[in-house]
Amino acid sequence: MGDTDAMANLGLLLSTQWDPPDLAGARHWYERAADDGGHTGAMTNLGNLLADRWDPPDLPGARHWYERAAAVGDTDAMANLGLLLSTQWDPPDLAGARHWYERAAAVGDTDATANLGDRPRTT
Repeated sequence: MGDTDAMANLGLLLSTQWDPPDLAGARHWYERAADDGGHTGAMTNLGNLLADRWDPPDLPGARHWYERAAAVGDTDAMANLGLLLSTQWDPPDLAGARHWYERAAAVGDTDATANLGDRPRTT
């Protein structure tokens, strides 16, 4: 199995501090930390990598990892999932975005609270 914190930190190092960034290597280590040890930070970082830095973006992959992290209470993943669904998903899933913004806001995420004010209500 291994040390999932070390795996997640290696993914972060490769994606943000390596010159040039090794996104494939980062993805590998984030996936190991997430799959082998359920590391929620790695799940969220992997979602960020796939949505914002992968070329082309892997939005279904990002959604998968955000949903896994959000399901176990990761507030950043909840807010990021709301943002993904409202701004990058085609067509936008405003009801899904609102759900995740509300969950994140309920545990104190101020960005999610602000985003709730920016999004139209859905039924």
